[in-house]
Amino acid sequence: MGTGASAVNSEELQELAEGTVFSTKDVKYLSKRFLVLDPSGTEGAAIDDVLGLPELALNPIAPGLVPLYATWDEQSPKDRDKARVHLNQFVQMMSLLSASTPDKEKLQKLFLVFDADGDGRLCDADLFQAFKMLLGSRQSDLQIRGLVDGVLYKDGEKRLHLPVTEFIELLPPSEVREKLTVELPK
Repeated sequence: MGTGASAVNSEELQELAEGTVFSTKDVKYLSKRFLVLDPSGTEGAAIDDVLGLPELALNPIAPGLVPLYATWDEQSPKDRDKARVHLNQFVQMMSLLSASTPDKEKLQKLFLVFDADGDGRLCDADLFQAFKMLLGSRQSDLQIRGLVDGVLYKDGEKRLHLPVTEFIELLPPSEVREKLTVELPK
């Protein structure tokens, strides 16, 4: 999109806003924020640079979320340093984090953050990491282990996985909004 900070014109802003909850004014603000990280507007920003933005720096979910929106180098698909977030991806990610985005949509993306192996289910280890990320230091590892076991035990038997449909019902909306909402300045 564009060749520099001044090159994001109104047509490009409108195009970036399509499929998001944002107005072109919001996208213009996000473009300015992003182009600080990628002044040329063509190379993309490193994941760690995006994570350094104040809006994301303290969010415990951001380290798992930002890579979902990055373009990964085909030659080094596991090399985080070579992955880049482009303006359109940044706008899409920030749209997810908007207060206007429905909780269910946020939860579906959150599920992808925690589904480490990408199999569409959360195993014991995935759930443990999910609760640890969501609860932080509010709960000990032993308490988190108890939560995971409680979720995976059903009808007296321990299941190996939790499907996305049950994960969506698991988290209270207030927790989702707290962890997955970033307000843009007015």
